[in-house]
Amino acid sequence: SIEQIHPDDRPRVLMAAEKARLSGQGERVEYRMRHKDGSWRILESTACTTRDARGQTDKLVIVNRDITQRKQTEELLLHNAALRHAEEKYRAIFEDAVVGIFQMTPDGRPLSINRALAQIHGYDSPEQLMAEVSNLVSQLFIGSGQIDELKRVLDEKGVVRSAEVEVHCRDRSRKWVLANMRAVCDSDGKIVLYEGTIEDITDRKI
Repeated sequence: SIEQIHPDDRPRVLMAAEKARLSGQGERVEYRMRHKDGSWRILESTACTTRDARGQTDKLVIVNRDITQRKQTEELLLHNAALRHAEEKYRAIFEDAVVGIFQMTPDGRPLSINRALAQIHGYDSPEQLMAEVSNLVSQLFIGSGQIDELKRVLDEKGVVRSAEVEVHCRDRSRKWVLANMRAVCDSDGKIVLYEGTIEDITDRKI
């Protein structure tokens, strides 16, 4: 039956056909139809009328065209555009943040850092810090006890909140930062990276 292959959107198609019949002009409408294999196809229908020599309506003709691929392409383009917009928005937040933001491997290798983090440690740019620092933990953190405790909490709870940590700057001066970190795991539960934020609280500690 028509209901099996065209269970929805039928009122819009019938309305287009009726408009074409009454106006004598073509009416276009897009709708879904179920294919024999169970998938959905998007069809574009045009309802139009023909007239005889006396100007009387003779026939109502509906022409269907499968536009599934075109609609899928349009949806993909819209999705990609939305994804690019989200990425650009995230990148702007990341780069313009007033707190330091970082991602690093479990062994301390920096994966990404923002400008604020580089400047907290006395570097001119993220690129300069990443060129000179191969291990954030061993080169910037002070005191193995602090590092061991942070790792223990991250391994057990997956997150560290409001930890006050002493760190090195590029000129080997020291600062205090407030760190918030979390462990990021893969599908097997293995920690693949640490990420978080730091805020300079040196003035508060002095």
